[in-house]
Amino acid sequence: MKTALRNCLLALLLVMCTAVGAQAAGYGLYEFSARGNALGGSLVARTPDAAAAAFNPANTTNLPGTHMQFGATFINPYSKIDFENFSGAYEDATGKSNVWVPPHFYITHQLNDRFWLNLGVMSRFGLGTEFEETWTGRYNVNFASINAFSVNPTIAWKMTDKLSLAVGPEFMWFKYRSDKVVDGNSVIYKAKNGPGASRVPGSVGMTGVPQDPTSHGEDIDAMLEGDSVGLGFTAALHYQINKDWAAGLTYRSQMKQEVRGEATFSLPNSSNPANNAFYSTLFKNSSAGAKIILPDEVFAGVSWQATPKLSLEADLVWTNWSLYRTLTVEYDDLPAQEASISDKNWRDAWRVQLGAEYAYSDALTLRCGYVWDQSPIHGDQADYMIPTGDRHLFSVGTGYRFNENWTVDLSYTYLIAQDRSFDNRPAEGVFESEAHDTVTHLYGITVGYDF
Repeated sequence: MKTALRNCLLALLLVMCTAVGAQAAGYGLYEFSARGNALGGSLVARTPDAAAAAFNPANTTNLPGTHMQFGATFINPYSKIDFENFSGAYEDATGKSNVWVPPHFYITHQLNDRFWLNLGVMSRFGLGTEFEETWTGRYNVNFASINAFSVNPTIAWKMTDKLSLAVGPEFMWFKYRSDKVVDGNSVIYKAKNGPGASRVPGSVGMTGVPQDPTSHGEDIDAMLEGDSVGLGFTAALHYQINKDWAAGLTYRSQMKQEVRGEATFSLPNSSNPANNAFYSTLFKNSSAGAKIILPDEVFAGVSWQATPKLSLEADLVWTNWSLYRTLTVEYDDLPAQEASISDKNWRDAWRVQLGAEYAYSDALTLRCGYVWDQSPIHGDQADYMIPTGDRHLFSVGTGYRFNENWTVDLSYTYLIAQDRSFDNRPAEGVFESEAHDTVTHLYGITVGYDF
């Protein structure tokens, strides 16, 4: 027992020290366990394991005793962006090949015949986008990441033999970082002609056309980084309709994050001394802040035990992305610097999850799943931070029980996103272009221990 407890604590420490990030529809994550990945996330209603602490904590009332799981999903995205080449010098770009690793840890414990205590530690939001520093779209984004780490204790109550409820708080650490380039030529032009003035690629009449990505001499590197802790709650129910059919519902609330951090700038060495003096006055490192409301989500699912060995489940997930109207960053130490305001105007999005699980033997289980994941981003406001359309995910996996205590689950998911076209919006660093061949490979592993 002491050895198992020590392993449990080491697993939790590993989860807490693991970097988080991913490429998602919006920036929602659903990779809560390897079994869940293999089943397309369809674990809201079916026979549970310890990961029910994330998928549906009310379903843990069908887990007698104490159970623990830990693991991670390794996410490797790829995307290519082609530009309409008005000047003959725009260069196509490919996102850097990185591996982002959202972790997970769960423990469920039966107190008595009616009550269970659960702990879920997982990543519900994440984003990872990175390009070369001098790429064509650098005025929009060079690097962006969202790391979100949730600790979600819940208590589950078995009201009747069929109906169970669960509720609990969610504490989330949220970290945001973005790196991009500011075009010094555009800044100087606005200073001379008023804040509403802008020059676009193809303009004539001045040396170094503002917002022209073929010109690098006046580029200013800008990095914004900050974090915060938010509080929300989780509520869930599970209903066993009969011995073959079950239904589940999980609600995760909105969460306000007041991000505080720093904005730092690396200034160019301009050939014009007056420009250097101007930049050093306007672009000073500053503390900064932004308020972000993370959306509430509803997960609903129905499972069917078709045969003693085969179970099927279908889920719907709704995410309230329409809360994300604007992103405003305010600079505390730069009174002359305007707040950075980006219009988002996202829409609510749906996700369809289908999964099948087959018990090949007492030790070996086979799984597969499919997901359609709707993008919340309108086409006329899309940018390079999330260069994807709707997504399709195809997954397979297996679970193996070594003995009465230890299990391991493995999964592989192939994600393909629809091509995304971008309107020409040079003031935002977005040019007429198309993202295509956007695919992601996801590899999951979860190790479980039953006490």
